[in-house]
Amino acid sequence: MVWKYVRAGHVDLGDGLESLRWAAQIGIESVGVGALWESSLARAVSLDHPAYDMLFVQLAHRESIPLATYDKRLLAHCAEVARRPSDIR
Repeated sequence: MVWKYVRAGHVDLGDGLESLRWAAQIGIESVGVGALWESSLARAVSLDHPAYDMLFVQLAHRESIPLATYDKRLLAHCAEVARRPSDIR
């Protein structure tokens, strides 16, 4: 995902690399998404937004944590969890 934002010009390469270094230090873990697919699909259809993104939204809900994103539509439609990375501290 970092590549996507660097490529689109939302962040420069230096910030993208810093994001990767930061992510490596915070202990990112893999989680099963089987229980999230149904609610993710329903939300994706209602918002006309990719189900893949909705998995992250539903996971953020489940874990009661913010979802860092630069996606403007996701920020608008999922404001209850979606935050710009600079707004998360």
